[in-house]
Amino acid sequence: MSATRATRNSETRSRHWREPITPLCCLTNSAILVNEEGQKLAQYDKIRLMPFGEYVPLPQWIPGASSVRGIVGDFTPGNKYTLMPLGDLRAGVFICIEAAHPGIARSFVNEGADVLINISNDGYLGPTPVMRQHLSNGIFRAIENDRDLLRVTNSGISAYIDSSGRIMDSTPGFEPTVRAWTASGKHAGTTFYTRNGDVFAYLCALISFAVVAASFIIRKNLINGRG
Repeated sequence: MSATRATRNSETRSRHWREPITPLCCLTNSAILVNEEGQKLAQYDKIRLMPFGEYVPLPQWIPGASSVRGIVGDFTPGNKYTLMPLGDLRAGVFICIEAAHPGIARSFVNEGADVLINISNDGYLGPTPVMRQHLSNGIFRAIENDRDLLRVTNSGISAYIDSSGRIMDSTPGFEPTVRAWTASGKHAGTTFYTRNGDVFAYLCALISFAVVAASFIIRKNLINGRG
């Protein structure tokens, strides 16, 4: 009887998971949340793809781009910031190099994310400083949006980063290990950066340009006055 029930459970889970086969022209790099019954609850398709890793930019201008696609892949970018339900929390899950793009995490928080999760395949990098660089990207995203961030990788460095940018718990690189974290979603609203993005940086750049331009104009007027 137990074997029969196990078989039926497996068949049920298989039925839940079956979906139409995705055409080769529409392949995505996705994060998928599955419950205990094998049902898919949510799916986020990676929006910012890795150039020459997941697609070939400007293929019409690159000789032999069609053959390169067969090596690096030709994925289709997503266009929705889908949140993952985690109990009472809503998680914004972004993938790999998206941690280096501030707008991705910011958009998730603007959509209502209580916690951020970055999943990544860093195994191809080897034991290089780039692994810590990827971790540092997560620190910035946590601080910018005042959200705890869980970074989960297949080879390290995985870590729990709190909303102040402190690394509370991390794993070494290329060593088997396990971590269990309890995410916190207790945060007061959104930050200035989450609401306004890089407007402060643009304003600083504009002021700097105005100061430089004014200095050239003043210098030119002084030279002309002496003449």
